[in-house]
Amino acid sequence: MNPLVLHARNIEKPKSEYANMQVLQLVNGPNQVDLNGDGKKDIVFLSWRENYNAHGFSLFTFYIDYPNDLEPEKHWHLVTFPDEKGLPLKNGVATMEGADCFLQDIRVLRSASQKKMPIVLIMGKREFGESYADSESVEFIVYDLKHNKEGGLGEPTFHFEPKKTIKGKKKYCDINAAFAEELGIGNYQKK
Repeated sequence: MNPLVLHARNIEKPKSEYANMQVLQLVNGPNQVDLNGDGKKDIVFLSWRENYNAHGFSLFTFYIDYPNDLEPEKHWHLVTFPDEKGLPLKNGVATMEGADCFLQDIRVLRSASQKKMPIVLIMGKREFGESYADSESVEFIVYDLKHNKEGGLGEPTFHFEPKKTIKGKKKYCDINAAFAEELGIGNYQKK
């Protein structure tokens, strides 16, 4: 057999199309990130909600600096998420955390080669099961950033729209382990 063909078979392929994307590092507080690829810094705000048990959580909200022709002094736009009915009404997304495992978390990704492209957001989640320490099936929802250029009535200027759902191949306790093993995506926080 041709040695080049043999070598090509031994090269590990990325676990997903997202494995080669840059995971944006986020810290508690404001994070300056160009969300829509226009070259201006927007904000991802990461805040902590303590509730003095093992189930505090982080809340992510996204804001884009975009001039508004109708009201020029109002240029920071909240980026919304779809609610359970698919309407862009939720103002942020939260983690679901237990002492043993995270049930829900997100990753904000950018193309490593195309810096002028909008970010991609992936939410990973698993069902509760009997407890936070159970291993259950996982899914990842990939969101694209959408701009309401037409100014549709009642619609936000920017929102995240689900693009596709990826089902995990195995069961996991921690969704962050599933991000790494299923999609080849690391964490957003430096440990």
